[in-house]
Amino acid sequence: MAKKDTYLALLRRGIDETTSMTLADAGLKIGDLKKITIETLTDNYGLKKKVAESVLSVISAEPSSQGRQRYLSKVLTSDKKKMDKIEEERFKRQQKDILADLEEEIERLKSKLSKEGIFDLKKEIPMFPENIGVLTAKDSHALKDVCSKLQEKYPLARVCVYPSTVEGASAQMSLAKMLNKINKDNIVDVLLIVRGGGSLQDLMAFNDENLVREISKSRIPTITGIGHKPDITLADYAADSAQETPTAAAIKAVPDCNVVRQDIYQLDISIN
Repeated sequence: MAKKDTYLALLRRGIDETTSMTLADAGLKIGDLKKITIETLTDNYGLKKKVAESVLSVISAEPSSQGRQRYLSKVLTSDKKKMDKIEEERFKRQQKDILADLEEEIERLKSKLSKEGIFDLKKEIPMFPENIGVLTAKDSHALKDVCSKLQEKYPLARVCVYPSTVEGASAQMSLAKMLNKINKDNIVDVLLIVRGGGSLQDLMAFNDENLVREISKSRIPTITGIGHKPDITLADYAADSAQETPTAAAIKAVPDCNVVRQDIYQLDISIN
């Protein structure tokens, strides 16, 4: 219901249907959009800069007369409640159709890559990494959660952040390009590829064929933490280790320093 309300509210302000649907699908509300930045819309939601600027320029204003007229002509009749119900059902059917098409597309690609053995190429995760890479959106909750957990469990490691768009039309290219750079730089011992939860549409960048192939052939061991249980993407299948959340990926990447200290202490006692 919240998605539908956002979608209709954006239409009333004269924002085009595609952009309105993108923002509504992302779970954003009008209140969220009033606090958001152009950079966030472009980096996290895949909007072009001009589109993002247009959205923010009208979002704080009342619906434009042109937008209101378009909205009224499309959605409202004398029987408003009836039309609202029809619009809601249409919106739900569209969502189901989109999801069904995406799921079918993912399954076809999964079968193709599986037959090629793309998901069988696994590397060992190092036990005591000195340098840990994190590939995710800049200033995201996922990044904060990962850094916090790594600091808590294993503060000896150095964390290298590689920012990328993780959602929207340009996300898969941004992720693949950054992954290629990480391998060329060859600085980190293990790489965490993470992002927070979202809808199937939100996570589609991680089902991109080129990105999945790049993850599979990465010389640096990879750990994914994409979304939340039960989210799973083709990137998870290609990674050397797939975890349910970004925090779980951080836990998988490092030992517990307290356990290491205890082991050293016990070893010292046994020797002496």
